Order: sequence, then structure tokens, then C-alpha cells
Amino acid sequence: MASSTQFNRMQRAYRACIDHSHHCQTCAVDSTACATAEDLWSIYRAAMSP
Repeated sequence: MASSTQFNRMQRAYRACIDHSHHCQTCAVDSTACATAEDLWSIYRAAMSP
């Protein structure tokens, strides 16, 4: 089970991905073409690791 610190880190990283995608013109067309979205997703994936 994830600690509350890890869970909070995961939530913040996921929220950053979602917030970015809602305001990014590139993501509105194709999120796989957005370098920022890829960076944020990588941060989220890293936050999920124990």
C-alpha cells in the first residue's frame, strides 16, 4: 500500500497532467505530440514507483 506521502505525490503529478492537457493547444489535437505532456506523464509514472 502506498504511503500518504507517495499518494499525494501521485495525485499532484496526475493533476499536473490533467491541468496541462485542458489548457494546451497541442494536446487538444494530439497529446502524443506534446513534449510537456510526455514530461508530465513521465513524472507521474515515476511517482507511481515505490
